[in-house]
Amino acid sequence: FRLLRFLPGDTLDCELVHVLMGSAPIYYALSYAWGSAEAYENILWPENGLAVRMPCNPVTLCRNLRIGAHIREQEAYIWADAICINQHDLSERGAQVLLMTQIYSDATMVAIWLGEHADDSILAVEKLIEIATHLVELITWQAIFKLLDRPWFTRAWIVQE
Repeated sequence: FRLLRFLPGDTLDCELVHVLMGSAPIYYALSYAWGSAEAYENILWPENGLAVRMPCNPVTLCRNLRIGAHIREQEAYIWADAICINQHDLSERGAQVLLMTQIYSDATMVAIWLGEHADDSILAVEKLIEIATHLVELITWQAIFKLLDRPWFTRAWIVQE
Protein backbone atom coordinates (compact mmCIF):
# COMPACT_ATOMS: atom_id res chain seq x y z
CA PHE A 1 0.00 0.00 0.00
CA ARG A 2 1.02 3.65 -0.27
CA LEU A 3 1.73 6.25 2.38
CA LEU A 4 2.14 9.97 1.96
CA ARG A 5 5.56 10.93 3.32
CA PHE A 6 5.91 14.52 4.52
CA LEU A 7 9.39 15.96 4.51
CA PRO A 8 10.50 17.96 7.58
CA GLY A 9 9.53 21.63 7.52
CA ASP A 10 6.55 23.92 7.58
CA THR A 11 5.38 23.23 4.03
CA LEU A 12 3.42 20.34 2.60
CA ASP A 13 6.37 18.90 0.68
CA CYS A 14 5.51 15.25 0.29
CA GLU A 15 5.77 12.14 -1.83
CA LEU A 16 3.89 8.88 -2.15
CA VAL A 17 5.89 5.85 -1.07
CA HIS A 18 5.08 2.15 -1.42
CA VAL A 19 5.37 0.11 1.79
CA LEU A 20 4.67 -3.48 2.70
CA MET A 21 1.81 -4.28 5.04
CA GLY A 22 3.29 -5.30 8.38
CA SER A 23 6.61 -3.52 7.84
CA ALA A 24 5.33 0.02 7.32
CA PRO A 25 6.91 2.89 9.24
CA ILE A 26 4.93 4.60 11.99
CA TYR A 27 2.06 6.42 10.29
CA TYR A 28 -1.15 8.31 11.00
CA ALA A 29 -4.40 7.34 9.27
CA LEU A 30 -6.90 10.06 8.42
CA SER A 31 -10.67 9.76 8.71
CA TYR A 32 -12.78 12.47 7.08
CA ALA A 33 -15.73 13.16 4.82
CA TRP A 34 -14.62 13.59 1.22
CA GLY A 35 -16.56 16.81 0.73
CA SER A 36 -17.61 18.47 -2.48
CA ALA A 37 -16.44 17.08 -5.81
CA GLU A 38 -15.44 20.63 -6.75
CA ALA A 39 -13.32 21.18 -3.64
CA TYR A 40 -9.83 20.25 -4.83
CA GLU A 41 -6.44 21.77 -4.23
CA ASN A 42 -3.16 21.46 -6.12
CA ILE A 43 -0.25 20.06 -4.10
CA LEU A 44 3.29 20.25 -5.43
CA TRP A 45 5.37 17.05 -5.41
CA PRO A 46 8.95 18.17 -4.66
CA GLU A 47 10.67 15.26 -6.41
CA ASN A 48 9.30 16.14 -9.85
CA GLY A 49 7.79 19.61 -9.42
CA LEU A 50 4.39 18.48 -10.70
CA ALA A 51 1.16 19.67 -9.12
CA VAL A 52 -1.34 16.96 -8.18
CA ARG A 53 -5.05 17.66 -7.62
CA MET A 54 -6.20 16.37 -4.24
CA PRO A 55 -9.49 16.67 -2.34
CA CYS A 56 -9.44 19.64 0.05
CA ASN A 57 -10.54 17.81 3.21
CA PRO A 58 -7.52 15.48 3.51
CA VAL A 59 -5.19 18.26 2.40
CA THR A 60 -6.64 20.63 5.02
CA LEU A 61 -6.35 17.91 7.65
CA CYS A 62 -2.71 17.29 6.70
CA ARG A 63 -2.02 21.01 6.88
CA ASN A 64 -3.60 21.22 10.36
CA LEU A 65 -1.67 18.19 11.59
CA ARG A 66 1.49 19.80 10.24
CA ILE A 67 0.84 23.03 12.13
CA GLY A 68 -0.26 21.53 15.42
CA ALA A 69 1.94 18.50 15.88
CA HIS A 70 5.53 17.34 16.17
CA ILE A 71 5.51 16.13 12.58
CA ARG A 72 6.87 19.50 11.49
CA GLU A 73 10.35 18.65 12.85
CA GLN A 74 10.71 15.22 11.28
CA GLU A 75 9.40 13.31 8.34
CA ALA A 76 5.96 11.85 8.93
CA TYR A 77 3.82 9.29 7.16
CA ILE A 78 0.09 9.72 6.59
CA TRP A 79 -2.51 7.42 5.05
CA ALA A 80 -5.58 9.03 3.49
CA ASP A 81 -7.68 6.98 1.11
CA ALA A 82 -8.34 9.79 -1.38
CA ILE A 83 -4.60 10.37 -1.73
CA CYS A 84 -2.98 6.97 -1.18
CA ILE A 85 -5.37 4.92 -3.32
CA ASN A 86 -5.47 5.48 -7.07
CA GLN A 87 -9.14 6.47 -7.32
CA HIS A 88 -9.13 5.99 -11.11
CA ASP A 89 -8.11 2.31 -10.90
CA LEU A 90 -11.18 0.27 -9.92
CA SER A 91 -9.26 -2.95 -9.25
CA GLU A 92 -6.79 -1.13 -6.98
CA ARG A 93 -9.64 0.59 -5.16
CA GLY A 94 -11.34 -2.75 -4.58
CA ALA A 95 -8.15 -4.36 -3.29
CA GLN A 96 -7.34 -1.42 -1.01
CA VAL A 97 -10.84 -1.38 0.49
CA LEU A 98 -10.21 -4.92 1.70
CA LEU A 99 -7.05 -3.70 3.51
CA MET A 100 -8.63 -0.67 5.18
CA THR A 101 -9.38 -2.41 8.50
CA GLN A 102 -5.75 -3.43 8.82
CA ILE A 103 -4.51 -0.04 7.61
CA TYR A 104 -6.51 1.76 10.30
CA SER A 105 -5.64 -0.85 12.96
CA ASP A 106 -1.91 -0.65 12.25
CA ALA A 107 -1.85 3.18 12.33
CA THR A 108 -0.21 4.81 15.35
CA MET A 109 -3.14 7.19 15.52
CA VAL A 110 -6.30 7.83 13.55
CA ALA A 111 -6.92 11.56 13.16
CA ILE A 112 -10.54 12.53 12.58
CA TRP A 113 -11.34 15.67 10.58
CA LEU A 114 -14.79 17.13 11.28
CA GLY A 115 -14.07 20.29 9.32
CA GLU A 116 -12.91 23.83 9.99
CA HIS A 117 -13.88 25.54 13.25
CA ALA A 118 -17.46 26.83 12.93
CA ASP A 119 -20.73 27.03 14.85
CA ASP A 120 -19.06 26.95 18.28
CA SER A 121 -17.31 23.66 17.43
CA ILE A 122 -14.42 24.46 19.80
CA LEU A 123 -16.90 24.90 22.66
CA ALA A 124 -18.65 21.65 21.69
CA VAL A 125 -15.39 19.68 21.73
CA GLU A 126 -14.36 21.22 25.07
CA LYS A 127 -17.72 20.19 26.56
CA LEU A 128 -17.42 16.66 25.15
CA ILE A 129 -14.01 16.34 26.82
CA GLU A 130 -15.50 17.65 30.08
CA ILE A 131 -18.40 15.18 29.87
CA ALA A 132 -16.02 12.30 29.11
CA THR A 133 -13.90 13.24 32.13
CA HIS A 134 -16.96 13.21 34.38
CA LEU A 135 -18.09 9.88 32.93
CA VAL A 136 -14.71 8.41 33.81
CA GLU A 137 -15.13 9.79 37.34
CA LEU A 138 -18.64 8.32 37.55
CA ILE A 139 -17.48 4.94 36.26
CA THR A 140 -14.59 5.03 38.77
CA TRP A 141 -16.98 5.71 41.66
CA GLN A 142 -19.31 2.97 40.47
CA ALA A 143 -16.39 0.55 40.44
CA ILE A 144 -15.39 1.59 43.96
CA PHE A 145 -18.98 1.13 45.23
CA LYS A 146 -19.16 -2.32 43.61
CA LEU A 147 -15.88 -3.29 45.26
CA LEU A 148 -17.08 -2.06 48.67
CA ASP A 149 -20.32 -3.97 48.20
CA ARG A 150 -18.54 -7.33 48.19
CA PRO A 151 -19.37 -9.71 51.06
CA TRP A 152 -16.04 -9.26 52.82
CA PHE A 153 -16.87 -5.62 53.62
CA THR A 154 -20.18 -6.58 55.26
CA ARG A 155 -18.66 -8.96 57.81
CA ALA A 156 -18.97 -8.04 61.47
CA TRP A 157 -15.31 -8.87 62.15
CA ILE A 158 -13.88 -6.48 59.55
CA VAL A 159 -13.06 -3.75 62.11
CA GLN A 160 -11.16 -6.11 64.37
CA GLU A 161 -9.33 -7.81 61.57
